[in-house]
This record gives sequence, C-alpha cells and structure tokens, in this order.
Amino acid sequence: MISFRWLPVFILGACAGYGLALFFHPEQPPIEVAQPEMATVTAAKQPGQLITPTQETLPRPARKPQSLASPEPEAAYIAWIREAVAKHEFSTALDLLAEAARQFGISAPRLILRAEIQQLRKDLKGARATLHQALAVDPAMAEQIYPLLRVVVTALMRMKEGALTFDEKVQILSREIIDDPGFATYYTLLGRLYYRHENYADAITNLEYALQLDHTRTALLSPLITAARERLANPGRIELPISSHGRTLDVDVRLNDAPQQFRFILDTGASYTAISSRTAQRLGIVISQELPVIQVSTANGMVKVPLITLNAVNLQGALVEQVPAIVLSELNGFDGLLGLSFLNHFNIDINQDEGKLFLLKPSTDQ
Repeated sequence: MISFRWLPVFILGACAGYGLALFFHPEQPPIEVAQPEMATVTAAKQPGQLITPTQETLPRPARKPQSLASPEPEAAYIAWIREAVAKHEFSTALDLLAEAARQFGISAPRLILRAEIQQLRKDLKGARATLHQALAVDPAMAEQIYPLLRVVVTALMRMKEGALTFDEKVQILSREIIDDPGFATYYTLLGRLYYRHENYADAITNLEYALQLDHTRTALLSPLITAARERLANPGRIELPISSHGRTLDVDVRLNDAPQQFRFILDTGASYTAISSRTAQRLGIVISQELPVIQVSTANGMVKVPLITLNAVNLQGALVEQVPAIVLSELNGFDGLLGLSFLNHFNIDINQDEGKLFLLKPSTDQ
C-alpha cells in the first residue's frame, strides 16, 4: 500500500511516462504524398473561341524547342493557324504565324499559309511578295509555289482600273515571265496590256508567244493579233470605207477568229449588235434553248430573240472583245448589224459625202 505522502510523486511519474510513450509512438493520420503531374492548364473554351498556345491545352514541353528538330510543337501551331483560317479569324492566324516564326524561325510552308491568308483578305500584292519570299527560303518547293503565284498574279492583273499603273503591271508580268517562262497566261496578259496602250508591236510579240505555248488559245487570241497588225499598218485614227445603199450604210467586219469578213449594216440607233442565223451557223454558234432571251422591236413588231456573246468584233484594228449580240432570223441579206454594244467603245464620226467612217481612240474600258 502506497503511503499517502508519496501519492503526488507517483502521479507525477505516471504523467511523465505517458508523455514519453506519446513521443516515441505517435498515433497520427497517414500523410498523402502528392504524385508528380504534368504541368497542364485546362482552359475553358467558349463556343467559337480559338484555343491558342498561351492557353496551353496541350502538354507543355520540358523546354522551348530551339529548332525545327522537334516537329510536334510546330505542328500544333499549324493546326491552330488552319483552324483560325477556317473560321476567318485572320488576325488570330497572323498572330500565331508571327509567334511560330519567333519560336521556330522562317519556313516556306508557313509563308505559304501567310500568303493564303493575304489572298483571302484581298491583299494580292502582299500575297505575291510572300510567295516570292517562300521561294527564296526553299527553292525546292517551286513546283508547289509557282501554281499559287499564277493564281495570285492573274487576279492582280485583272483588278479594276487604278489598282496598279500600266508600268507596275508590265514590271510584275515581266518579272514573273523570267521566273516562270512556260506559263502562257502571263504573255496573254502582257500582250493585251500592250494592245490597250497602243504598243502593237510588243502586243503581237507576246500574244504570238502565248499561242506557241498554248495552241488552244487560237480562237481567243487570233482576233487580237489580227487587229494589232492592222493597227500597226495603219497608225492613228481608224478610217473605214462605208457603202451606201439608199439610207443604209454597211461595213466589212471580222468576227471571232473567222478568216473571212462579214457585211454588216451600220446602225447607231440599235442597242445591240446583231447577226443573222446563217452567220451564227458559219461561226459555229449553236442556238440552244439554254441561251438567255430578250425582247426587241423589229419591223414585224416585238419579238423574243436569243442573246449571245461574240468573242471579238474587229473593224480593221478597231477591236472589241466579248460583245453582246442578238441573233435574228434574217437581216435583209446582210450578215449582221453593228449596233451600240460595239460602237459605244469608240468616238465615231461618219462622213457620208466621202463615204468614210472614222473611229477615234477606243475608250479605256476596252
């Protein structure tokens, strides 16, 4: 039996022993050790929002690629860029292209992508310059780049008046011909350009070379070559003899690429140029039910007639291409009628006393 006076000592010892037991055998809950995870951030994508590299929905590489040796990151950029282009988010696509260039350097495929965006934004000058840059970066891609350049340059030449000056167009086409001499369209465009500016010798040279490269253009270019030769032989204003049959004036006309001439009535009051059914047959024009029909006034009253387009109408070098014309069953023995759809392209003067028709310089819309 423990003496009462020793009781405090006993209690103090018991407390000390219990404290030592807790120190050497702790009963704590287990600590969970976090497993290492890949550094990714999930970005909430709103409808229509493009996920960009800064939002990092893909695993982040261990270190920034220093070259194109690691294609996966660049492929991701290309995918993002194409997605932006498909959505017509061109500013985003251009920003991504700039970021890719900073990370991976310049590459011809990405320059081609940039040119595609510029073309979609109607920046044809910029697209052409970018494609030439791509060609300089990687000449081995010439077979892929030249067809793209052909489309861009052709569209650039066909932009409305004022977009480029005559000298700018000549310079562009001349450069493209040096780089891509086998493309007939460049010579065709240059020949037409020279013809409109009355440089008929250079027009003939380029148009004939276009025909050498592509014989299928004969029907299209032969009338223009013939007209250029006639203008070269008779410089200045065009002077044509006209015949008078009572109150009717008539002239000889060349149509399309037909070698023979056709006898036409000259009628400054008629809205449309017209040809007879027989002339249409001689030109190989098929009158089908699919052709548009218009209503015109004739000596027999209002009639519906088919509307066609003549590739070329040429009066001794006075040439107009793509002339709207109607087809009439009969024209009092004449092959056709020359109306305002042709004559409006010129300043005309008729001297019946001298039997001459004067066609002054054609308007610039030819």
